[in-house]
Amino acid sequence: MMMLVCSGGMRGARMGRVALKGLLCRESHSAPPHTPLPSHPHMLISAEVACAVEECRPVVALETAILTHGMPYPDNLRTACEVEAVVRSQGVVPATVGVLDGQVHVGLTQAQLERLASPATKCQSRKVSRRDLAYAMSQGLCGGTTVAATMLCAHKAGVPLFVTGGIGGVHWEGETTLDVSADVLELGRTPVAVVCGGVKSILDIGRTLEVLETQGVPVVTYGSDKEFPAFFTPISGHQAEFNLKTPCDCAQLIDNSFRFGMESGILVAVPIPRQAQDIGHEVELAIQQALAEAKAQKVKGHGMTPFVLKRVSELTKGKSLQANIELVRHNALVGSQIAVELSQLRKGRKEGAKAPDQRTSKIMKPKPVRSQTKRPAVIGASILDVSAKLLDPLQKEAKSNPGSVRQSCGGVGRNIAECLARLEANPFFVSAVGNDSVGHTLITEMKSLGMDASGVEVSEGHSSAAYCVFVDASGEVMFGVGDMSINDTIDAELVQKHAGELESASLVCLDANLPHQCIQYVSQFCWERKIPSEWPCKLIKIIHSVIVPHTHT
Repeated sequence: MMMLVCSGGMRGARMGRVALKGLLCRESHSAPPHTPLPSHPHMLISAEVACAVEECRPVVALETAILTHGMPYPDNLRTACEVEAVVRSQGVVPATVGVLDGQVHVGLTQAQLERLASPATKCQSRKVSRRDLAYAMSQGLCGGTTVAATMLCAHKAGVPLFVTGGIGGVHWEGETTLDVSADVLELGRTPVAVVCGGVKSILDIGRTLEVLETQGVPVVTYGSDKEFPAFFTPISGHQAEFNLKTPCDCAQLIDNSFRFGMESGILVAVPIPRQAQDIGHEVELAIQQALAEAKAQKVKGHGMTPFVLKRVSELTKGKSLQANIELVRHNALVGSQIAVELSQLRKGRKEGAKAPDQRTSKIMKPKPVRSQTKRPAVIGASILDVSAKLLDPLQKEAKSNPGSVRQSCGGVGRNIAECLARLEANPFFVSAVGNDSVGHTLITEMKSLGMDASGVEVSEGHSSAAYCVFVDASGEVMFGVGDMSINDTIDAELVQKHAGELESASLVCLDANLPHQCIQYVSQFCWERKIPSEWPCKLIKIIHSVIVPHTHT
C-alpha cells in the first residue's frame, strides 16, 4: 500500500500526526515526548547538546545572567536569540545555561529563553553564581547563571568552551573590602575555556590579572598584540602574558591544557570589534561617573553591576547597550570558531589514523538499522519551521521590531516519520538535508527520537529546507518565506538507493510535494512489487490522503 500525503502547511502536518496516533494506538502505546537527558536530579541537558558532546561536535556554553540582570526587555531576548544564531551559523550547538523552577538546564528552548527574559520572571529571578546553585535548586527558583555558575554547569555537562561578554574580577578597593568576583576563583578550579571581552571595565583590571595569575589561569589575548581589553575599549593599559592570533592556535592551547589534566580554566580575551570602538571613550567617562554615584548611594555586591550598566546606558543614551550587544555577538563568533577547531582536534584523535579530513565538518548520520520485521517507509521533506511573532504593531520604518522567534523541526514526511517513531513503529525515512547547522539540528532531533535517519541524504550543494512565517501581534499570519529547493533532490535516483528497504516495507508513505517524477517512480515501484500492507484504508480518509490508482492493498 502506498499513500500520498498532501501538505496544508503546519496545520496539515498536525492533522497527519493526530490521525496516525489515533489509529496506530490500537496496537502500541504512544511514547512520551522526548525530554532532556538528566545527569543529576536537578540538572537537565537537552538532547541536542548531549548528542553533540557525545559525538565530539562543537558546542558553546552561554550564560543567562545577561538575560535576567544584564539588559532590559526586549533587548535581552533579542540579544540572546541573535547570539545563539551566530553560534549556529558556524555549525556549533549553543548550550545556554539557566535555572528554571529549581532545575539547571543546559540547552534552553525558545520558550524557556522567553520566560527567563520576560519582565514577569526578571523581577523574581535570582542572579545565580556557584554559591547560589544549591539554594536555587532547593527552593525551586528561577535565575540567570553568572560566569562562575555557567562554567561549573558546562563542565558537568561536558562542554569545554563558554562565551560571555566579560568576566567579573576584583572591585575597586578590593584590597580592603575583599570584594572579589567568584568568576575569578572559578577560572582557577574549573577546566573550561572562557572567551570574553576581558574584565568588565568597572573593575580593577590590574588586580584582577594578578589574582588570575595566582590562580594559575592562562590569560590569552586574541588578535594582534598582548594588550588586554577592557570590555568597552580594546586598551586597558595592562598586558596579558600570552597572545594567539587564530582560532586554531587557541584550540591547540585549550586542548593541550585539558589533555594534560590541568584543573583550571583558560581566559581568552577578545577586543571589542572595530565598528563598536568609537564610543569607547564616551562609555569610559560614563563608567567613572556611574561608579561615583554607586559609591555615594552605597550600592554593593550583586547590585553593583546592574546599577552601573543601567546608569551608563542612561548617560550614553543607549550607546553602551549597543556596544555591549556588538561585543557579545563578536565574542560568540570567535568562540564558535575556536570550538570548531577544538572539535576537529578531538575527533581526529578519536577516529585515529583512518579519520577523514576534519577541516570540513560533516554531519554524522546513524548507521543503517535493518529491521527483521516489516516496517513502514516514509519519503518526504525535512524542514526547519521558524515562527516570528511581533510583540507590538509593525513599525515599517524601524530596522528591528521586538518579538518572539521560535523554531521547530517540521516537514510533512518528517512529521509522519516522527509520529511513527514515537509509536514504536520503527519507520525508515528517506529525505534530504544540507551540510549546514540546520541539517545538524534536523538529524540530531531525529536521532534523539530514536528515528532511523540512515536514508537522509546530506547534500553539499544545497541549503537545508526552511520555512519562516511572520505573525502580527494579534496572531494573524502576515506572510511566509520558504527555501525548499533541496526537496527537488528527493528524486527517483535517491529513492533507488533504498530500494531494499522499500521492497520489504509494510507501507510506503509519500509526501505529495515532492517532484512529479519521484512520485511516479515510487507509484510504479509499489505497483510492480505489490507491496502488502497491514494498515487500514480508513487511515487515508482521516489524514486526507490519496491512494495512487492500482496500488495493491
